[in-house]
Formats: sequence, structure tokens, C-alpha cells
Amino acid sequence: MNLRHIVIIITLFFPLTVIAQAPDATAIVSKVKEKYNQVKDFETDVNIKVNVEFLNVPESKAKLFFKQPNKTKLESTGFAMLPKQGIGIPVATLLSSPYTALYTGKETIKGKSLTMIKIIPISDTGDIILSTLWIDETRSVVEKITSSTRRGTVQLEFFYGKYLSFGLPETVKISFDLPNFSLPKTLTGDISSNSKDDVKKTPIFLKTANFCR
Repeated sequence: MNLRHIVIIITLFFPLTVIAQAPDATAIVSKVKEKYNQVKDFETDVNIKVNVEFLNVPESKAKLFFKQPNKTKLESTGFAMLPKQGIGIPVATLLSSPYTALYTGKETIKGKSLTMIKIIPISDTGDIILSTLWIDETRSVVEKITSSTRRGTVQLEFFYGKYLSFGLPETVKISFDLPNFSLPKTLTGDISSNSKDDVKKTPIFLKTANFCR
């Protein structure tokens, strides 16, 4: 009996686009959360600089206290106009309640390739409706957050220094919407005549001094 050697060649034609598996958003966020969870509590001195077009607010000092999971206290003798999302460890506070994490892509900011993750709270009873985190995966820290709340939009930018290993920033820039309303003259100082015409984006800089853990 003659045996024949048979060779079958199969050529595969792949489409031009191959869908890759998206990164695990929950795993990325969990690494960030683990870093922040190292800090059980701290207290620090804070310098607050408010930059508002129609307000004359002097630079002030305060003392900030934080205790896990999301207890914060700000002691200030002056007028501290701060949104609740901007004090303490905002990321740890945001991730302390159940949420859904969704990977939405990459974005380069200041030369860094950052991973964008959307955080959707599972409970609808909180103030935050949706947040987007820009995460530096190499350092497991958040560089920027934008949160849509029931009162408006808050954006936070974080600048790190010697407390990077604990995920604690040295400076936080907070921008948020000021809706149309009248503030008492005693609190605002000088208010321009057109201050109520538009919604204002208010930047606030929090410069921390030495942390005490």
C-alpha cells in the first residue's frame, strides 16, 4: 500500500482592526486604593489661596485632619471656601463606597501617559454622580479628578513631592463652579458689578506643609 504525505496549508485573513482586551479598570483602581489605605490618619498645616475673578479673598492658613475611611476636619480662623470633595484624601473618600470602574482610554498630560477611569457610584444617595480619574499607573497615584455632583462640577489636580510613597500630594488645585447667587459683602470683600452674570470656575490652591502620621 502506498502512503501519501499530505500537507494542508491554512491561510488566515484577519480584519484590519483587531479588538484587544481592555485593561482591568477595577484592578488599576485597587492598586491606587491600596496606596492611599496605607495612611490611617494624618494632620497637616495648609495654606489656602483662592483665585476668583470677582472676589478679593486673602490667603489663609488652616489645619487639616484626616482619619480613614473618610473623616475630615478643617480648622480655619478665616473664610475657607472649599468644596467637600477637595479636602482630606479625596481619592480615598471617593473609593470608600461601592462603585463601578470603567476603562475609557489614555491621555497624555504634561508629558505623562495617564490612564482614564470612570467611577460610577453604585448608590444614588451620595452627592457625586460620576467621576473621571487620570491615573499614573507607574506610581499608582491619581493626577487629576473631575466629578459631576448634584451641585455642579469639581476638578482636582494633584502635585506630588516627598510624600509620594503614601499617595499624599503637596499641592492640590481645586476648580469648581460657583452658581449665580449673592454672597454677603462681609464674606466676599470686593465684588464686581457683573459678578452674577455667569457661572464662575473658581481655582483654589491647597499647599500642605509637613504631614504628621
